[in-house]
Amino acid sequence: MQEAPTRRSFKMFLSAVCICQLLAFWLATTTAQGDTPVVSIAGLGDVKGITSKSYRSGIAINSFWSIPYGKAPTGDQRFKVAEPASGWEGILDCSKSGPVCPQPVTFKSPFTPNWEGDSTQSSEDCLRLDVHTRQTESGRLLPVFVFLHGGAFAIGGSHAIKPQILLDHELILVVPQYRLGPLGFLNLNTADIPGNAALYDQNLALKWVQEHIQDFGGDPSKVTLGGHSTGAAMASHHMLSSYSSGLFHRVITHGGSGTAHWGTMSDPLTSARKFAKALNCTADSSNIELTSCIMGKSTNELMDAYLGEDGLLLSPSLQNVTSGSLPDEMIFIKEDTFDVLTSHRYTPVPLLAGSNKHEGLLYLEYFYNSWLVPNNYTNDKEYLTHYLVTHIADVYEVPDSSGVLADALTKRYIGKDTLGDFEAMFDGLVDLCGASFVKGNVYRLVQFNSANSSSYLYSFNYFGKDHLVHHAHSTPSKSGVLHGDELLYLFPQDGIMFDEDQGKVSEIMASLWANFIIHGTPTSEQAVVPKLLPFNKDQDNFLIIDQNATAILAYNYRPQYTIARDDGLQERLQ
Repeated sequence: MQEAPTRRSFKMFLSAVCICQLLAFWLATTTAQGDTPVVSIAGLGDVKGITSKSYRSGIAINSFWSIPYGKAPTGDQRFKVAEPASGWEGILDCSKSGPVCPQPVTFKSPFTPNWEGDSTQSSEDCLRLDVHTRQTESGRLLPVFVFLHGGAFAIGGSHAIKPQILLDHELILVVPQYRLGPLGFLNLNTADIPGNAALYDQNLALKWVQEHIQDFGGDPSKVTLGGHSTGAAMASHHMLSSYSSGLFHRVITHGGSGTAHWGTMSDPLTSARKFAKALNCTADSSNIELTSCIMGKSTNELMDAYLGEDGLLLSPSLQNVTSGSLPDEMIFIKEDTFDVLTSHRYTPVPLLAGSNKHEGLLYLEYFYNSWLVPNNYTNDKEYLTHYLVTHIADVYEVPDSSGVLADALTKRYIGKDTLGDFEAMFDGLVDLCGASFVKGNVYRLVQFNSANSSSYLYSFNYFGKDHLVHHAHSTPSKSGVLHGDELLYLFPQDGIMFDEDQGKVSEIMASLWANFIIHGTPTSEQAVVPKLLPFNKDQDNFLIIDQNATAILAYNYRPQYTIARDDGLQERLQ
C-alpha cells in the first residue's frame, strides 16, 4: 500500500512627481523607432517593446517583456538573495518573452493552468519582469499592479499573463518571474541556502518597481500586489512580512493563502534532507556537508531529483532566526504565518480576496488519482465509510486518532446516508476539499485583516464553456467552477473566444480588480460591480459573480462551504 498523502503531496499539483518628471515620462513613452515603443530606465538603459491593443476599447498597450531586475543567481549565488540587475549598453530588445526559470521539464500539475507547461526555454538568468503600460495623453502617473503567477511553487512564468483585458482600465501591469522548485524554496538555514529565495526575488522586483516604474508612467505610491493560487499564497506572505512592508499598498489574492497548510513549510530541514537523498547526497550529513553536495549539482540534476521525489512539495518556509544565515532584519518568515495574522503583528493593507465555487474539484481529483485508484479504494465500501475522510484530514496535517474530527467533517459535508458510495459522496467531498484547502484560508485572511484595514471578499461562481485547468477524466462525470477558471476572464488565452455571458463576466472581473487597484474599492461607478462594503465580522458581506453573468451582493459566506452538495455539480462537458 502507498503512503497516505500528506501536505507535501501537492507536488503534482502568486508621489506626487514634479512637472519635469512628468515631462520626462511623456517624452520617454512616446519615443519610438517606427512603431516600436522605447523607454529610458534611469540608471539602467533603454528598452524597446511592442504595441498591441486592449480587449474592449482598443487602447494602445506598450509591452516590454523580460526586463532584467536581478542578476543571474548562479554559482555560489544560486540559492542566495539575488542582487539587483546591472545596466546595459544600447537598446535592450524587450519585444518578446524571455526564458522562464528552471523547472521540472515534465512537471504536470492540476494546481496549474494548462498554459504553464514545459515547452518554453528555461535559464537561471530568469530574474526578469514584464511591464505593460497604456499610452496616456495627459502623462499622469497610473496605479501599478504587480501579479505573481501560480504553479505549485514549481512551474510557470510571466509569458502567459497578458495585459489586454486588465489594461482596458487605466493601470500598469508588472509580472515578475522568480526562482522555482528547489532553487526557489529549498531551505537549510545556512548562509548558502537560507531559504525563501523566491520571496526575496519578488521583494527585489517590488523594489525595482519602486525605483523604476515611474519611467513607464507608473505611480510608486499606488502599487497593488496580487497573485493566484500559490502566487496568492506568496502575496499574502509579503503582506505579513516586515521585510516587504512599504513596497506595496494593497493586496489581491485569489485561490490561495499563505495560512493554508500547503502555503508554508514549518519543518523545511526535513524536506531538504528528503530532497538531498533524492540527489544522492548523504541525507544525515551536517548542513554544511549537505550544502556542499547540493551546490555541486547541475540545474538539471536538481530539477530531475525534485520531479522524481514523489510526495515532496517545497514551499515558503519558516527561517531559523538564530542560525545566522541572514541578518535578523532580512528574515522573511520568522514565525507561524497564521499566528502573525491572528495576532495582527504585521502592517495591514487593504485586501481583496476571492475563491472559486468548486475549488475542491481539483484537490479531490488529485486524491482520487494518487490514492484511491492505486489502492483499489474507489468501490471499497468499508474504506469509503470509515477511513476516507480521516485520510483527507491527514492531508491537512490534523491528528484525528479519536475520529472526532472525521465524524464532524462527515456530518458537515457528506451526510451518513451517502457513506460507502464514492459517487454519492462526491459532491460533499468536493466541498470538504474546497473549504479546507482554499476557501477557509481565504476567508480567514479577510476576516482577520478586516480588523485593521478595509477588506473585501468575493466568490467566483460562474460556470462557462471554457476551463483553464482540464480534468484527468477519471473521476465521476461531473464538473464545476474549477481552480483557475477566473483567470480566463482576466488574462486572455489563445484560442478562447468569449460568448456573450463570458464577455459580461470578463467585464465584471476586470472591473472588480481594476477598481480596487485604482481606487482601493471594488465598486464600479458604471454599476458593473454593485457597491460592496468592506467585510464586517458582524455582517459577513461578500460579492458573488453568479451563473447569470452578474455580480450580486450577499451576506453570510458559510453556505459557500457546502455549495456543491446543496446546489449540485454540472455534468462534465465533453
